[in-house]
Parts: sequence; C-alpha cells; structure tokens
Amino acid sequence: MATLKYDIWESEPQLKRSELVGDEWENYIKDRLAEWPYFSVKYIDDLTYHPKNITPYDEAFAHLSIITPTAQNAFLFNKRIE
Repeated sequence: MATLKYDIWESEPQLKRSELVGDEWENYIKDRLAEWPYFSVKYIDDLTYHPKNITPYDEAFAHLSIITPTAQNAFLFNKRIE
C-alpha cells in the first residue's frame, strides 16, 4: 500500500503551497470520475458501509450553522464569548 501511495504521489505534478487554489481535491475527484462514467460520488457513497448507530459529522453539527452565539451557548462553539 505504501508503494502505491508513493507511485500516485510521484505521478502528480509538483506544486508549491503558494500555487494552490483550494479546489484541487474537487478537481482530482472530478477527473477520476470522468475516467469511469459509470461511477459517481453518490454511487460510491451508497457502497460504503455506514453503521446505523453512528451519526454523520455533517448531520451532528448542522445545528451550529443556525445558532446565534451567546454567552449561554458558547460552549457549543468551543469559544469564549464575553
């Protein structure tokens, strides 16, 4: 597995951190899926085992996007509000 990982790294162009735009991972996934039109992110996600008693991260923390931070609920954001 480690050899395969290094082979993959060596096949990718070398970039400097200052040259990164931020959407490289999304572009990589899009390019890989374009090579195999039968597959999609949803198809692969449906094949992935998801235990029934484990809540996904996005679902567990969705409430934080609708809560207005106050001193009473600051512990939810792991910040100190004064």
